Amino acid sequence: MSDRNSLKRRIRSRMTETGESYTSVRQFFLRKAENSRMQNNETFDLQQLLERSMAARNVPGGCLIAYKDNEVIDSAVAGTVSIDSDEPITSDTLFRIGAVIGPMVATVIMQYVEAGKITLDDPILKHLPDFRTADMDCLRRVTVRHLLSHTHGLDADGYTDESGSTIQDLLDGCADLPSVFEPGKNCSRSAVGYSLLGRLIEVLEDLTFEEAMGARLFAPLEMDHRWWTSADIQGASLGHIEDSNRLSVVNERGREVFKAVGSTLMMPIEALHKFASVHVHNGLALTGERILSAASCSEMRRVQFPDLYSHKWGSHDGFGWVAMRGEHPVFWADNAGYGQGVRVIILPKQGLEMIGCVNRGFTYEVFDDVWGKSGYHTKMTGVVTKSVLQRRKKVSGTIGNLAGKYMNNIGHVTIMHDEDQLSLTNDVFGVNQMALDMLDDTVAWSSLGMVEFDSDRKMPSWVKVAGQVYKRSD
Repeated sequence: MSDRNSLKRRIRSRMTETGESYTSVRQFFLRKAENSRMQNNETFDLQQLLERSMAARNVPGGCLIAYKDNEVIDSAVAGTVSIDSDEPITSDTLFRIGAVIGPMVATVIMQYVEAGKITLDDPILKHLPDFRTADMDCLRRVTVRHLLSHTHGLDADGYTDESGSTIQDLLDGCADLPSVFEPGKNCSRSAVGYSLLGRLIEVLEDLTFEEAMGARLFAPLEMDHRWWTSADIQGASLGHIEDSNRLSVVNERGREVFKAVGSTLMMPIEALHKFASVHVHNGLALTGERILSAASCSEMRRVQFPDLYSHKWGSHDGFGWVAMRGEHPVFWADNAGYGQGVRVIILPKQGLEMIGCVNRGFTYEVFDDVWGKSGYHTKMTGVVTKSVLQRRKKVSGTIGNLAGKYMNNIGHVTIMHDEDQLSLTNDVFGVNQMALDMLDDTVAWSSLGMVEFDSDRKMPSWVKVAGQVYKRSD
C-alpha cells in the first residue's frame, strides 16, 4: 500500500510540475519501470508477448521473427490462418503485404535511376503523358520524387473492386481525382501515387507489373511469393475484421482484380527478410548479388522533406520507408489493410530486422505491444528511448478551434471538443470518439498513431490521420 501511495504522490507532483495529464504521467512512470527491468536483464519471452497481445486484440493468428546479421535470433508463432480453420500459422504462411510493397517498388525505381533511364526529378507526365486528374496544374509539377515520398498531393485513392483488371484501368478512373495540396507542401499516403510508379515500371520494362517485379527483384532475391486469387488460398492466411465486437473473415471475392500496386501480393516472413536484408546491408542480397548501390539505399532512407510537421516528432517518409531518426535510426514499412497486418522494421546500423505478420486488419497495436511497449525493442537494440507522450510539450491556448469536420475522397473525420479533451471519429478506420492526447499545438497522439493539424490554429484547413490528409469541410 505504501508503494501505491508513493506512486500516487509522484504522479501528482509531476502533473503539477509539467501540466501533463494523469494518463501521460502514469505512462511515464510505467516506462521508467520497464527501463529498470531491462537494466536488470529481465527476460523477454517473445512467444508470451505475442500470445498475450493477440488475446487482448482479438487476433486469430500471427508470426514474428527477429534477425541479426541474417541469423534468426528470436521467433514466435501462434493461432490459425482463419477463425474457420484449424490450420496453424507457421513461418511459411503467406500474408497479404499491401503497402509493404512500397520500399520494394522504390528499390526498382532506384535501379532505373542508377541506369540513367529516369531521374528523381522527372515530371511523371514525361513518362505517362496520358494520365489525367481534376487538377492538371498540380499534376504537371508532380515528380518521381514526390510519388516516392507521398508528397505528390493527389487525394486518397477511392478505388473499388470494380476498378478494373490492370493498374492502367485504375489510373484511367482518376480523371476526377482532386489534389489536396501542392506537390512538396505536405505528405499524404495514397495508393494512386505508388500505382503511378507501378505503371512507370510497366512502361519502362514493357511487361506487366507482376512480371517486372519478378524479373527485377523477386527472382534475383529468390523471394517466395504469390499474387492472390480467390481460387488459390493454399498456405495463405485469411484477413479478418471486427464489426460490432464480432470477428469475421474478409470477403475476398474479386480481390484478384483489386489492382492498386501490392494489393494482391502475398509473402511469407522469410521472403520479407530476404528483401529487408538488402537494405540492412546497403544493397547486397543474401546471395551476394548487388541489388542496389549503397548510395541509393541511403537516398531511400534520407529525409526527403524535413520541414513537414511530423519531422519534429521524429517520424517522416523516405522512399517507401518511414523513418525515426536519431543516434540509432529505425526504418519501417507496414500494412493494415485487407484484414491483415504486416510490419518490417530495419536498423541497418546494428544489422537488425524485426518482421511481424498478423491476420487481422488495423492492428498496429500488436506490433506496438510486442516490439515497443514491452521494452523488447530496447532489449534488442540497447537503446532506451522516450515514448512520444513523454516528449509532449505543454499546449498553449485553446484547442477548440481544431474541432470540425474534414473529408477526402474516401472518408470523413470529425474532431470533437469537450472541455480540454479532443476526440476523433473516422469512418475509414471505424473509430468512434477516439481520445486524442495533444503533444503540442498542432500534433496529437492516438491509437492510430500521429494526428496532425494545419498550423493555422484559428481555422485549420486540414487534418492528417493515419498518414492521409483530410481537408476541412464545415
